[in-house]
Amino acid sequence: MLKRIANKFTFSASTTTQQPPPGLTLTIQGNPYPLTALGDTEGGAGFYKYSRSGAGDVFFDATSLGPRGQAHKTISDSELEKYVVQYFAGDLVLYRGVASWHPKWVPLRYGNPPTNPPRNPLTLEPLGTKNEPNFDTHETLFIPFSPVQAVAAGAAISKTGMNTPRDDIRYVYGYDRTDKEFIVGAVAKINVPEKMAVGFFNATEVQLLGPLTNLSVRFFEMTSLMSDIAPEYPPQPLSDVLPPEPTQAEKNEFITKFGSLLNPPP
Repeated sequence: MLKRIANKFTFSASTTTQQPPPGLTLTIQGNPYPLTALGDTEGGAGFYKYSRSGAGDVFFDATSLGPRGQAHKTISDSELEKYVVQYFAGDLVLYRGVASWHPKWVPLRYGNPPTNPPRNPLTLEPLGTKNEPNFDTHETLFIPFSPVQAVAAGAAISKTGMNTPRDDIRYVYGYDRTDKEFIVGAVAKINVPEKMAVGFFNATEVQLLGPLTNLSVRFFEMTSLMSDIAPEYPPQPLSDVLPPEPTQAEKNEFITKFGSLLNPPP
């Protein structure tokens, strides 16, 4: 969905790990936030963590704070700092784009547990099980969002994902460009409580601890205009820009490889 890097962070110690100086503190608008280091933060890997009694931990990607080698940190990017300030004030709004090929599409589309039509809360579920954020979201309970709505919208109507050839909209159950009611994807919006656990990576990716149900969700159909999804897009319906349906032989090959078409309704 968002800005990625090829290498995952690891928190294990090594002989090359640069130990952070004592008294780590992040200063935001004159307010101090004591930090602990997870991983080789002074080498640019891992996270700084701000822990609070009775509230979720706040994680900062090591590359988002500076200067390295010094105990007193600031947020390197003013745009990211703006979102951090909004978070602590309870004013942060984030967006998550999910395409219909996504492995966790069903609970967002049909609720949890899924029913058709949904009678249960629409739910964003994580891909992993670990309690720290990670750029590789298959490893973590944290779910990537963006404060930039257009970034989420782009993910919601994406044709393929990181695990191609499986993550391919052509192989979603019922995919048909002539079906006006076929839902291509969705954008979930959340007003982030200031006590929620959060991971700040950069000005386009902020992760929240899942699963999440306190969402407002907007779905996009084949007839949705791209310009209605994000103003910078052209005024074309999604059916004009999405790929043609696969042949039955291609579907059969996909089913043989992956067991079924993707995300059939309950």
